[in-house]
Amino acid sequence: MTQVQLVNSFLSFLGTTKQPTSLKFLNELIKAHQEKVKEPIHLSNMKELISRSNDWHTSPILKKIQIFGYIDGIPTSINDNVLKRYFQGKKREQIITSSELNYWITERFCVDKEIYERAIEIFNEKFSNSKSVTHEIE
Repeated sequence: MTQVQLVNSFLSFLGTTKQPTSLKFLNELIKAHQEKVKEPIHLSNMKELISRSNDWHTSPILKKIQIFGYIDGIPTSINDNVLKRYFQGKKREQIITSSELNYWITERFCVDKEIYERAIEIFNEKFSNSKSVTHEIE
Protein backbone atom coordinates (compact mmCIF):
# COMPACT_ATOMS: atom_id res chain seq x y z
CA MET A 1 0.00 0.00 0.00
CA THR A 2 1.43 3.38 -0.97
CA GLN A 3 1.57 6.28 1.46
CA VAL A 4 -1.22 8.05 -0.43
CA GLN A 5 -3.43 4.93 -0.26
CA LEU A 6 -2.66 4.55 3.45
CA VAL A 7 -3.58 8.18 4.15
CA ASN A 8 -6.78 7.88 2.10
CA SER A 9 -7.69 4.69 3.94
CA PHE A 10 -7.12 6.39 7.30
CA LEU A 11 -9.14 9.44 6.25
CA SER A 12 -11.93 7.14 5.10
CA PHE A 13 -11.87 5.38 8.48
CA LEU A 14 -12.21 8.76 10.15
CA GLY A 15 -15.15 9.59 7.92
CA THR A 16 -13.50 12.44 6.05
CA THR A 17 -12.22 12.75 2.51
CA LYS A 18 -10.85 16.27 2.84
CA GLN A 19 -7.16 16.32 1.98
CA PRO A 20 -5.47 18.67 4.45
CA THR A 21 -2.56 20.81 3.34
CA SER A 22 0.89 19.51 4.23
CA LEU A 23 1.37 22.07 7.02
CA LYS A 24 -1.97 21.25 8.63
CA PHE A 25 -1.87 17.53 7.92
CA LEU A 26 -0.91 16.23 11.36
CA ASN A 27 -3.26 18.56 13.24
CA GLU A 28 -6.14 17.61 10.95
CA LEU A 29 -5.52 13.90 11.53
CA ILE A 30 -5.23 14.36 15.30
CA LYS A 31 -8.41 16.43 15.43
CA ALA A 32 -10.35 13.93 13.33
CA HIS A 33 -9.05 11.04 15.44
CA GLN A 34 -10.02 12.79 18.68
CA GLU A 35 -13.52 13.36 17.35
CA LYS A 36 -13.79 9.68 16.35
CA VAL A 37 -12.37 8.30 19.61
CA LYS A 38 -14.25 9.94 22.46
CA GLU A 39 -12.88 7.92 25.38
CA PRO A 40 -9.26 6.97 25.96
CA ILE A 41 -8.30 3.32 26.30
CA HIS A 42 -7.12 2.49 29.80
CA LEU A 43 -4.37 0.00 30.55
CA SER A 44 -6.74 -2.07 32.69
CA ASN A 45 -8.85 -2.67 29.56
CA MET A 46 -5.77 -4.00 27.78
CA LYS A 47 -4.71 -6.46 30.50
CA GLU A 48 -6.28 -9.54 28.90
CA LEU A 49 -4.87 -8.71 25.46
CA ILE A 50 -1.40 -8.13 26.88
CA SER A 51 -1.56 -11.36 28.88
CA ARG A 52 -2.62 -13.39 25.84
CA SER A 53 0.13 -11.90 23.70
CA ASN A 54 2.69 -13.15 26.24
CA ASP A 55 1.24 -16.66 26.59
CA TRP A 56 3.83 -19.15 25.32
CA HIS A 57 1.14 -21.58 24.15
CA THR A 58 -1.12 -19.24 22.18
CA SER A 59 0.87 -16.21 21.03
CA PRO A 60 1.99 -16.50 17.38
CA ILE A 61 4.94 -14.20 18.14
CA LEU A 62 6.39 -16.68 20.62
CA LYS A 63 6.23 -19.70 18.28
CA LYS A 64 9.78 -19.33 16.98
CA ILE A 65 12.97 -17.40 17.55
CA GLN A 66 12.84 -14.32 15.33
CA ILE A 67 15.03 -11.27 14.97
CA PHE A 68 13.92 -8.21 13.02
CA GLY A 69 15.46 -4.83 12.40
CA TYR A 70 16.39 -2.25 9.82
CA ILE A 71 19.88 -3.01 8.53
CA ASP A 72 21.19 -0.16 6.36
CA GLY A 73 17.60 1.06 6.09
CA ILE A 74 16.36 -2.30 4.78
CA PRO A 75 13.79 -4.33 6.75
CA THR A 76 15.63 -7.54 7.61
CA SER A 77 14.68 -10.63 9.60
CA ILE A 78 16.14 -13.97 10.60
CA ASN A 79 14.26 -17.06 11.70
CA ASP A 80 15.00 -20.76 11.24
CA ASN A 81 18.40 -19.89 9.72
CA VAL A 82 16.69 -18.00 6.90
CA LEU A 83 17.72 -14.40 6.27
CA LYS A 84 14.95 -12.30 4.73
CA ARG A 85 15.48 -8.82 3.31
CA TYR A 86 12.59 -6.73 2.01
CA PHE A 87 13.47 -4.45 -0.91
CA GLN A 88 10.61 -2.20 -2.08
CA GLY A 89 8.06 -4.89 -2.75
CA LYS A 90 10.56 -7.72 -3.27
CA LYS A 91 11.53 -10.21 -0.60
CA ARG A 92 14.93 -11.86 -0.86
CA GLU A 93 15.42 -15.06 1.17
CA GLN A 94 18.70 -16.82 1.81
CA ILE A 95 19.48 -19.89 3.92
CA ILE A 96 22.53 -19.05 6.01
CA THR A 97 25.21 -21.16 7.67
CA SER A 98 25.94 -21.07 11.40
CA SER A 99 28.94 -18.76 10.83
CA GLU A 100 26.79 -16.43 8.70
CA LEU A 101 24.11 -16.57 11.40
CA ASN A 102 26.73 -15.56 13.96
CA TYR A 103 27.81 -12.62 11.77
CA TRP A 104 24.26 -11.37 11.19
CA ILE A 105 23.18 -11.72 14.80
CA THR A 106 26.27 -10.27 16.47
CA GLU A 107 27.61 -7.83 13.89
CA ARG A 108 24.58 -6.65 11.93
CA PHE A 109 21.75 -6.90 14.50
CA CYS A 110 24.20 -6.18 17.36
CA VAL A 111 22.68 -8.87 19.60
CA ASP A 112 24.90 -10.29 22.33
CA LYS A 113 25.74 -13.90 21.44
CA GLU A 114 25.17 -15.14 25.01
CA ILE A 115 21.77 -13.45 25.21
CA TYR A 116 20.75 -15.03 21.90
CA GLU A 117 21.88 -18.47 23.05
CA ARG A 118 20.02 -18.02 26.36
CA ALA A 119 16.86 -17.08 24.43
CA ILE A 120 17.14 -20.36 22.53
CA GLU A 121 17.58 -22.27 25.81
CA ILE A 122 14.46 -20.63 27.28
CA PHE A 123 12.50 -21.27 24.09
CA ASN A 124 13.51 -24.94 24.09
CA GLU A 125 12.59 -25.28 27.78
CA LYS A 126 9.13 -23.81 27.14
CA PHE A 127 8.53 -26.09 24.17
CA SER A 128 10.32 -29.21 25.39
CA ASN A 129 9.07 -32.36 23.67
CA SER A 130 7.13 -30.41 21.05
CA LYS A 131 9.63 -28.48 18.97
CA SER A 132 13.12 -27.41 19.67
CA VAL A 133 15.36 -24.91 17.98
CA THR A 134 18.97 -25.69 17.23
CA HIS A 135 20.19 -22.32 16.01
CA GLU A 136 23.79 -22.72 16.95
CA ILE A 137 26.11 -19.90 16.11
CA GLU A 138 29.85 -20.17 15.93
